[in-house]
Amino acid sequence: MKDTPQSLLEDVKNNLPLLYDVDEDYQVSLLKYSENIIYKVEFSKSSPVVFRIHRPGYHDIEELEGEIRWMDEIHKDTQVRLPVVYRGRDGGFLQKMRTSGGKTVYCSVISFLYGSPLGELKGEALLDSLEKLGEITARLHIQSINRDKSVKIKRFCWDINNLFGDNGDGIWGSWRDYEGITGHDYRILEKCTENIKKELNHYGRSNDRYGLIHADLHFYNVISYEGNDQIIDFDDCGYGFYMYDMGCALVTYSKNLCELEEAWIRGYEKVRRLSDEDKRLIPMFVLIRRITRLAWLSGHADSDTAKTVEPEYLKVTIDLAREWLEANTKVAVITGAASGIGYGIAKKLSEEGIRIALIGRSDDIYDAQNRLIEYAKAAGTAYSSGYSDSIGIKAYKCNITSKYIVIDTVENIIKDYGRIDILVNNAGVARINAFEETREEQLDMHINTNIKGTWNMTQAVIPYMKKNRHGRIVNMSSVTGPYECDRGYSAYAATKAALIGFTKAIASEYAEYGITCNAVCPGFILTPNVLRSAKTTNPDNPQSVIDKIADAVPVKKLGTPEQIGSLVAFLASDNAEYITGTANVIDGGNMIPETSVMGVHSTEQSVGIKAGGF
Repeated sequence: MKDTPQSLLEDVKNNLPLLYDVDEDYQVSLLKYSENIIYKVEFSKSSPVVFRIHRPGYHDIEELEGEIRWMDEIHKDTQVRLPVVYRGRDGGFLQKMRTSGGKTVYCSVISFLYGSPLGELKGEALLDSLEKLGEITARLHIQSINRDKSVKIKRFCWDINNLFGDNGDGIWGSWRDYEGITGHDYRILEKCTENIKKELNHYGRSNDRYGLIHADLHFYNVISYEGNDQIIDFDDCGYGFYMYDMGCALVTYSKNLCELEEAWIRGYEKVRRLSDEDKRLIPMFVLIRRITRLAWLSGHADSDTAKTVEPEYLKVTIDLAREWLEANTKVAVITGAASGIGYGIAKKLSEEGIRIALIGRSDDIYDAQNRLIEYAKAAGTAYSSGYSDSIGIKAYKCNITSKYIVIDTVENIIKDYGRIDILVNNAGVARINAFEETREEQLDMHINTNIKGTWNMTQAVIPYMKKNRHGRIVNMSSVTGPYECDRGYSAYAATKAALIGFTKAIASEYAEYGITCNAVCPGFILTPNVLRSAKTTNPDNPQSVIDKIADAVPVKKLGTPEQIGSLVAFLASDNAEYITGTANVIDGGNMIPETSVMGVHSTEQSVGIKAGGF
């Protein structure tokens, strides 16, 4: 015989006086037939109670006892209103009942709470109740933080794997099983969960961020009665991130989220302060809950809850995921990005899904922007094709030798992108001339661009990185100067060597803010400048010049801007967080035999063949 709502109702009627001390007339009616089956028991003289049949297989006996133990602690330690669990005739909170269908189930009896779900409120009444809910949530979290940890409570964990079901072991399954997720939407959610995992790992599981939570604190589990909010349904409670409770509270709302968040925060901070990082991650935790709910819905398609879910739920979730990705995707500022090494770096960082701000001193930077956009589209890089209608590539014409122009440009980048995570100081100049023939204005040109330009950009960007307590700065030095040098490069070599010292100083001063600073020291790189120099050296056969240089390099070839870009991409990544203050040579082994640099030593040239071409 199969159990039905009606047969179970009869089972409750028949078993109630056997399991609990009942000595008056009562009537039983169905309240909710879902995973847990809920009946209301009304007595002739006493207050009504709720008879709950716990779903089989979701929790073992220790976990069910853990739920009740925590509820009992909350009653004792806080003023939070929640149902009272009644003991049975045997003194236990949990009872076993044999159903008509031949199953043995666990059941419990709790007090009935009068009132209306918070989700039915609108306007100011909703905001007021949400503020109260924030206060209640904070009291739950304080109890969890301060509770006696020697009293063990067994519950499952809402950790990364169990939230997203990446290994097929999610508590609610996997969002990937939700019907109707297209390839485009799938990529958005996949990228979103990937980035969320990184954020959660960085956020950490310290005692003030991770502990016992309700884990299902949505508006229909909050009952409002005579101005008081009461919490019900601890079936999903377990160990998780405290801010996940906030995500649960707002999961069904897609409009006026900022206003709702502010109301919840106001209430929460009446009791417990939130860190800046907690507040920053609120949209992420709302998104986490929406994604995990997709997993639940995929496994409960026939449930009344699933049938009443708004048709736009998936679309809204995708839109929120896209917005969150856009707001939280890294932004790289690259100077001297119109061509050569700077453009090669931009290509590699765009391939990593990073948004790019291209800096150049001439209108050529806009051509570079268009070329990079087309490249990103053709390459199908994560950012351009994955989740945003915008490409995330924009050019800014800027003279980096001017402090105030740099400040204005950086402010415009912040307006456009909202953040700066990576700064690549690549812009530079190189003029070959004998030392005694080098004029002061030529020295100033090298200092203004190579040193002062790097100084200006770094000084303008650092405050934003400090605020975020994260940043990556990569300075383009050279093997010429700090490691080797040929005649004619005194001004260039001096500035490139100076950048090594500057790199170490910035690395030391800002390490405590999560900011790293490293230098890259290229050898011979096949850039447009090098090609032009080869033509100047031998107009009839410029390739022979390139071949001669390559023959002297141990790996028998020149490097490419994209290879420099790959090194920069690594130094700019989270994987390089323990690398700072270093000078990284990338020269094909050129320093090993101390290969001579080819240039013009006594006659000034506009550009020569040098290590570290731009």
